Amino acid sequence: MRVKSVYVRREAGQQLAPGSGAIPMTDVRAAVLRRTSVFGPLPVVRRFILLLTLVLAPAGAGTVAAATPSASADGTSSAGSTLTISGPAVAPRNSLVTIRGTATLPGSAVVIWFHHHGQPSGLYLPSRTATSDAAGNWSTTFTLAVDFQYFATTGGLRSALILTKAASLTINRGPATVVLGGTVTISGTALPAYSTVSVYFHKAGDPLGVFGIHRTTRSSLGGTWSTTYAAEADETYYAAANGLVSSRQTTLAAQPNRPVVYRFPVDPPTVTSYARVHHDYPATDIFAPCGSRMVAVTGGVVQEVSRVDVWNPATDDPAVRGGLSISLVGDDGVRYYAAHLLDILPGVAPGARVVAGQLLGHVGETGNARGLGCHVHFGISPPCGPGEWSIRRGTFYPWPYLDSWRAGGQLSPVAAMNSWRAAHLAECAAHRLAGT
Repeated sequence: MRVKSVYVRREAGQQLAPGSGAIPMTDVRAAVLRRTSVFGPLPVVRRFILLLTLVLAPAGAGTVAAATPSASADGTSSAGSTLTISGPAVAPRNSLVTIRGTATLPGSAVVIWFHHHGQPSGLYLPSRTATSDAAGNWSTTFTLAVDFQYFATTGGLRSALILTKAASLTINRGPATVVLGGTVTISGTALPAYSTVSVYFHKAGDPLGVFGIHRTTRSSLGGTWSTTYAAEADETYYAAANGLVSSRQTTLAAQPNRPVVYRFPVDPPTVTSYARVHHDYPATDIFAPCGSRMVAVTGGVVQEVSRVDVWNPATDDPAVRGGLSISLVGDDGVRYYAAHLLDILPGVAPGARVVAGQLLGHVGETGNARGLGCHVHFGISPPCGPGEWSIRRGTFYPWPYLDSWRAGGQLSPVAAMNSWRAAHLAECAAHRLAGT
């Protein structure tokens, strides 16, 4: 008799009779007794049925069909029948991998046998089945938790053996700051071993969202990788390998007494107008033609970005009245808020480094500015949050600084911000004020 869907193990050094495709029944019994499926233990009922079948086998039934019947390396038999299989060489760890192939006869039952990293050498388990369609094509999927080898069998044929390696990629947190001109070491892990790792960099002052390849390296046998660069400016960087992308890291190039430069938030300032009053709380509405350029008032790091206008006049949620908006924490420690924008450049994102005068978006009338004319709501505050809005929208009037910047001056709001913060410590603490 023959036993179907039984996994077998061929011990190292054990040879099958040439062309027999058979394995001793005792080995099959032992395999059933001591092994489990690669995707989990065999059900108890199934193991009992298999054992009972083997025990009751006729005395003359000394062999059963092996998992690896005789076939040529390319999966063809002497009769012209074929069985092919294909799968990716590398795929992300824990991703769903699709295996495909062809069988000569439509409706063929194809069994896929798996061996994963960590199993005894030579052990393959029948863990997937598929049926070829009218054109002879078949496919199945599995989750790539670790490296897998696999092949297919049907009707006495055996396909080629495929290896799919599980890819992973990490990048370690880089130094927060480094002396200007100093060496920064970037490191992480990339599997499989000897993977090519590309590190992409964005330098402060470059167009937002533009990363240029700067370093290429390879992971070691253990999967670790590292590279270095000279800190000529603030840099944001990430790694890529085998179709995977790491998180982004930022290292600031520390410059003693880094100069703070201020620019008027709308460029050119000559097309703007604004008043020295504001309703309800201190801020300034800067009116300008729709689509005018909105730029960074100083160098710093983007704190929050709102790209979708969800304001509803029926509910008038004050947290989203700004529509499309950006908040920036400057190198001077002050937070600057610009709202009601028409659009925001793709590269403007939390953590992005910007310089004074850099284009961030364009003037619009989103949020509760709909129908009121295109303008930028401009607020100045201590860097609370992120996640709060009542302080972000403005804590003291910006117009004295706008007057200075419009005329080319460099009046700083740092003193006014520190004064307001000292008088509102309890309120700031409720919003996780930075530095308190």
